[in-house]
Amino acid sequence: PKQKRSLTPREAARIQSFPDNFNFSGQRGNVYHQIGNAVPPLVGRAIGMAVQKYLKDHANFKKRPSFKSSNRKKAIKKLQNIIEMRNFEKSIQQISVAEFLEIWYLAHIIHPLLHPESAMDESGEIEYTSEEGKEHVFIPFYIRTGWPTQLVSIAKEACTRFKKGEINELEYYFNDTKQLEKLSKL
Repeated sequence: PKQKRSLTPREAARIQSFPDNFNFSGQRGNVYHQIGNAVPPLVGRAIGMAVQKYLKDHANFKKRPSFKSSNRKKAIKKLQNIIEMRNFEKSIQQISVAEFLEIWYLAHIIHPLLHPESAMDESGEIEYTSEEGKEHVFIPFYIRTGWPTQLVSIAKEACTRFKKGEINELEYYFNDTKQLEKLSKL
């Protein structure tokens, strides 16, 4: 254009990849907002196709096994025994990778929804009360992250071993389905 002017709504829509037959509603200012706040159709299409491809490529992945409450109770008991060992926090650094992974996966059976890296955040309040029937491994815990204080040292050790390359990404993020299947049959 030879003159200084703003784009028309239709020109703005074309830049955003809207087809010419796409109708916007409202006054001119509202139309600009609709166009500016929208995901451009070609970007939306590319994202949709990428998600579709991802789902197709990963359709054959095994689902994570579910853990029965009896498995969970066994995991709690086993982990309680390990934690109650003298100098547990110091000794965890000296155990083999295989022994550590067993402990790490026990923590996952007990708390399957906790993200390993959130355990590094030890800020915020700690909850000291227990709901009836909950084992002591669950309390006290950090309200912000949900991580029990007794399991944080395990998560920190997992992070250290992951950064050193001693455990891989699948193991660190609890995605090793073979190991999880083995543990689901405790």
